[in-house]
Amino acid sequence: MPIVVFGSWAAIGLLIGFIATKLIKSSDGPALGVIVTVASAIVVAAVYSMIGGYSLSEFTPKVLIFAAIGAVAGAVVWHAVRSRFVSHEVQTVRRSY
Repeated sequence: MPIVVFGSWAAIGLLIGFIATKLIKSSDGPALGVIVTVASAIVVAAVYSMIGGYSLSEFTPKVLIFAAIGAVAGAVVWHAVRSRFVSHEVQTVRRSY
């Protein structure tokens, strides 16, 4: 049963990560952003399960909602960090002197 629960959390993260990559046009590959949203969905859902007194093998709608919230937070943080440290200037090629 825990595999089904972790799989549902990962599916929520994949869905939100896919939507976020379609909304935010990025020049780098979208795979890392999706991985970040999946990981944040799993981590937030697991932490909420432990704090809320649920077992990690319980399938509850509340935990799925928190997985979605965690995935959205992960996507927002990833975009903020990536846009802060990635140069947006057009790269020019130096020809000759």
